[in-house]
Amino acid sequence: MAEAKDYSYLIGTQLHRWTVHSIHKRAVSGRKRVMAKATCECGSIKSVIVENMVRGHSKSCGCRPFPYKRKNCVVVGVRDGKFDGFCTCGREFKAKSKSQVAKGLCCFKPTNKGVRGKYDFLGLPKYTLRVLHNRWRAMRRRVKLDGVDLEPSWHNFVSWVKDVGVPSDLTSWFMRFDVSAGWVKGNCGWHAKGKPNVC
Repeated sequence: MAEAKDYSYLIGTQLHRWTVHSIHKRAVSGRKRVMAKATCECGSIKSVIVENMVRGHSKSCGCRPFPYKRKNCVVVGVRDGKFDGFCTCGREFKAKSKSQVAKGLCCFKPTNKGVRGKYDFLGLPKYTLRVLHNRWRAMRRRVKLDGVDLEPSWHNFVSWVKDVGVPSDLTSWFMRFDVSAGWVKGNCGWHAKGKPNVC
């Protein structure tokens, strides 16, 4: 077996954003690898496979120099474990983790895309609209799965809301009373005890 290369000359040098302090050997996935104990520019200390550092596969611990931009998020730093920055869209900066920053979710608001500002004229709270829209979509999926009839006007979300109304309890499910019949007026209503087995 070939002798491992001597990388001791790297001690005290800087490779990309790593500063090498010492060289040692360690078994990684059943193989003996030459490792370097190195410090990243952000301050984190890690053991890194030397070959990856030399070849440029490992340039840092995964951090980024501030500020940096993802989509419309500009991240300027980390304070008390939380990311700090601003949004070019003008909304409040909301990113709380590295993954949210990576996805550009600094001003992310968890709203159903199907109701975002589209049905404001109904005068219903956004949460209520999202719940109703999800129930309407579930009903349409069941129509396709069961191969039954759907009330023609209920292809339109607004017409469906006007016909069936808003339940007093938003945990209610929209169901058929006679499962052998279709999703039509007179055969459907709100069920307040959770999702029934028949639908």
